[in-house]
Amino acid sequence: MNRTLFAIVAAVATVALTVPLLATAKKPPNNPPGPNPDLTIAAGTNPVPFGKTTTISGRLRGSDNASKTIELGENPFPFRDNDPFKPVGTATTDANGDYSFTVTPELNTNYRTRTMNVDPAQVSGPVFVRVKMRISRSVDDRTPDAGDTVTFSGKVAPAHDDLNVLIQRRRPTGTWRTITSVGLEPGPGGEDTSAYTAAVTIKRDGVWRARIRRDEDHLGNRSRRIRIDVQ
Repeated sequence: MNRTLFAIVAAVATVALTVPLLATAKKPPNNPPGPNPDLTIAAGTNPVPFGKTTTISGRLRGSDNASKTIELGENPFPFRDNDPFKPVGTATTDANGDYSFTVTPELNTNYRTRTMNVDPAQVSGPVFVRVKMRISRSVDDRTPDAGDTVTFSGKVAPAHDDLNVLIQRRRPTGTWRTITSVGLEPGPGGEDTSAYTAAVTIKRDGVWRARIRRDEDHLGNRSRRIRIDVQ
């Protein structure tokens, strides 16, 4: 009898401990809204190189869709959660209900559109535009002697002084091998750029490039290739 009573008490205590834990468990985040068939949105060039433009466009569907005001909102990295979309411009739909905006995002950015003079108001789903860093590359000698040192240099925009640039040589298989890695430093003249310089000993002919990896606010990129021929 005592054993049975003990088992019942233990079971009740376990339930009492479990229920509060379940009640206070954090709910999973809500999924972002999907596309609205009545107000579409799409991005043109995506990803877009830093400093270049892309087009955000779409259509307001319905019989009365001409000459309607469309507001564009943006939410760049680090992606605000509270009232996230900041208005950045308006456009007017044409006779077919089409609209477009030209934007120059500086960071990975979510865009959304909504109607301003339609009842009920229509809100599009989000479109995510990714921004690629730009990386340049130059060498001080394209025809060195075997064993000579060649200096690679260039810039990355926008500035990312906390990242490294990889100097890579192409293998016969077409894949790339990192020969050295060098940290970025502030660019000259207060520009929104970072600069790098790397000295590499060249032993044989080959095709080379510089590469920078992605981070949270931008996609990575690679430079133009260059062939170095040993004399």
